[in-house]
Amino acid sequence: KGTFSEIYEASDLQSERQADGRHACVAIKVARDAQKRSMLEHEEEVLLDLQACECVARHIQLGNEVSCNFLAMELLGENISEMRRAATHKRLTLRTVSLVGLQMANAIESIHEVGYVHRDIKPSNFCIGLNEPNRCFLLDFGLTRRWRTANGETRAPRESVDFRGTCRYASIHSHQSRELSRRDDLWSWLYMLMELHYGELPWQSMRDRDTVLQMKLEHMKAVSDGTASTPTGDALPRPFVSMQQHLQALGFHDTPDYGLMRRELEKLLLPEKMPQTLDWQFEGVTPARRRHRSIGSSSAMPCTTTASSSPAAPGASLPPVAASTASLLSDGGGVPLAALSPAAPAVPITVREVLLVGAELRGRDQQGVARMLYEWTGLSATRVDCTGVEAAV
Repeated sequence: KGTFSEIYEASDLQSERQADGRHACVAIKVARDAQKRSMLEHEEEVLLDLQACECVARHIQLGNEVSCNFLAMELLGENISEMRRAATHKRLTLRTVSLVGLQMANAIESIHEVGYVHRDIKPSNFCIGLNEPNRCFLLDFGLTRRWRTANGETRAPRESVDFRGTCRYASIHSHQSRELSRRDDLWSWLYMLMELHYGELPWQSMRDRDTVLQMKLEHMKAVSDGTASTPTGDALPRPFVSMQQHLQALGFHDTPDYGLMRRELEKLLLPEKMPQTLDWQFEGVTPARRRHRSIGSSSAMPCTTTASSSPAAPGASLPPVAASTASLLSDGGGVPLAALSPAAPAVPITVREVLLVGAELRGRDQQGVARMLYEWTGLSATRVDCTGVEAAV
């Protein structure tokens, strides 16, 4: 779940079946209300501009079904925040921080070269590949803004702007209501690297922005004075100090020295005899393989619904648009939709149906779910159990 949207995992019924008989899976980002459609349109525009970058998800489709606006894109794996929390000590070694940080720096530089600043760099906005856990992808471009116009002109900073980003990782300039530029993405990146290695930042538990700003200013001064320490009581590694010094020297229009940042980060890759590729097992983490159940497959779900089947075609006349759900992440808690009778055929459903069932389920409206099942499948459900079932339809 995000502030303005929800993410669903889905099966693309228009794709060819894979070797295991399943359709390819995609991610569906759904705006919480119609007023947020402009944000999806903005994100799609940015995503399309960035399709030449290997570090972003592949764009699939922007659509609208029954006043529900969605953006379909490539499905990725766990985000880096999840990977850190799954590590043995809930923090990553300097070696892994360096390897993943280098990929993140490349991603940030790539979008800067296209003319954008991300403005919300944080661990949860980086994901590993679904089938490529050694690759890192940048996502969520809802707050992205052009720092350079399409004709190559640098945009002048506005005098005062609203806070942008996430308090924990936002640069000092964001706290000060100043326009953000390329340097600010790298400030957030640096804070993020420190959290990945140490497990927390000095202001980790703080929520008040003014308090966090003061703590960031104090931390910056301590780094400059050479008195900054880490949660373990050790001195801050020299590469982190050098990177902060470079960022402090940058003006709003200045181009960051991405090469310098990478070289400093590479100094943490010791000893050199160690493999120089990202390996999560080195951290005691095995990326989880998502469990997919293809809609339209012949496997039947266990019955927890009392239903009588009368043959009927799927109720929705709309063709499958981008996907139908295989494991809908309805409310972030893994709550399933419902279960059909084992005798019921698996029925492909449209994005419209996915969204409507999800909306009904959030309110636990069992009658509403039962009514929809009847309309779409011809099954007359007298009881719909919305708990304890892995998937639906």
